[in-house]
Amino acid sequence: MNTLNIPIINYHKIEAEWDIGITTRTPDRFAADMFLLKEMGFQTVTFNDLAHGHSPAHISKPLIITFDDGYESVYTRALPVMRGFGFRGVVYVPTAFIGKENSWDVQFGGKAYRHLDTGQLKDIQAAGFEIGSHGIRHVAFTALSDDTLQKELLESKKYLEDLLGKPVVSICYPFGQFNEAVQSGVKKAGYHYALASLYFFGSDKSATFGLKRMNVYRFDSDTVLKKKTLIKPPGGLLLRDWLIQRGALATVLYQRVTNNNL
Repeated sequence: MNTLNIPIINYHKIEAEWDIGITTRTPDRFAADMFLLKEMGFQTVTFNDLAHGHSPAHISKPLIITFDDGYESVYTRALPVMRGFGFRGVVYVPTAFIGKENSWDVQFGGKAYRHLDTGQLKDIQAAGFEIGSHGIRHVAFTALSDDTLQKELLESKKYLEDLLGKPVVSICYPFGQFNEAVQSGVKKAGYHYALASLYFFGSDKSATFGLKRMNVYRFDSDTVLKKKTLIKPPGGLLLRDWLIQRGALATVLYQRVTNNNL
């Protein structure tokens, strides 16, 4: 199964309460998303499936559903719904924040969100989900020295493998930022796949280590979600989402000014 021919959609937080961040999806909307995806005939696969040849050949409409940052709401909100539809996902975790609040992020109004703890990660994996690396501290890899980059890549991988007893085959670039040096480091560290966000301009040098995804935002309708599951979404939608994602650069700047992710 060719990974490049599998659509990948991405979520962050699944929360009922209002949040200024547009990456939060309400539980009702998330449940509606899963219903729609099931109605469309999708079946989920993981990168672990692909890396080890476990993906059933009979799946005609594969889909990968990822969750960035490893928030606790994946366990409390997303997992029960996805189980009901027979879906699995891939969760990307910054290991320094396991069981802790997201102090690495810009905190509007002092609101913080808790990350998954070790017990929840084990339960999610037992439900068929894949756990992947999001580095250690959720910092932009492109800003790191070679030594620091390798520490982020290797130590996060080893921590998760020791905790969960399974190889970690995929990594998600914090803020979607990568370059050739980062890709080279990821390969050297032993990952099979690496995920970016959406990049509208230019292309990566190694697609397997720069896989594109479409984020699902708070305001996305059923029609928009359907378009985001296409292998080649419409250009206007790609440009819209690319512009939205530039907002993540504010958190990168915030981290550099405050060192709040250390």
